[in-house]
Amino acid sequence: MFQILEGVTEKPTVHEATLSRTVVTETCENVIAAIFNELPKELHTIEVFNYILSQSKEMLNSKVRLSSESWNEKKGVSEGEDRHKT
Repeated sequence: MFQILEGVTEKPTVHEATLSRTVVTETCENVIAAIFNELPKELHTIEVFNYILSQSKEMLNSKVRLSSESWNEKKGVSEGEDRHKT
């Protein structure tokens, strides 16, 4: 689980992670810069950027899903079971 914290000084617990607005902004700027650098100038349009981001999101979701399924297979967890039970 993660939280986006803006101006909060509490430290996360062992099972939490903190994601600051600054980190989010810098990460987004890096993603945009990478798209700019990878595409030829004539493809620098909002439509192309949106398409690349959409495809990236689909690929990410697929990889996370496959990773989770692989983990479940290794641990012997069947579909529908709580993966986080101890």
